[in-house]
Amino acid sequence: MSESSSAAARLELVTIPDCRLCDRAREALTRLAEQRGQVWAERDLTELGAPDPMWWEQVPLVLVEGQVVCYWDVDESAVVAALER
Repeated sequence: MSESSSAAARLELVTIPDCRLCDRAREALTRLAEQRGQVWAERDLTELGAPDPMWWEQVPLVLVEGQVVCYWDVDESAVVAALER
């Protein structure tokens, strides 16, 4: 389930508009979050402003508690490991 408030979400997906990789990452993260009962939030990098300029080259990014876990493709095992810490 996606949520608009990051306060409740430990898991975030950072995307940009019209991005096929972002669409695939959104589908993978939705599936993973549903399996784990995890709340997640999607952030638009064009509105967020990149804390790190490299984010523009790495989008989509998956963050757990504000830390980049993976980018371009969702590495489900890395996301699960980060959530279990």
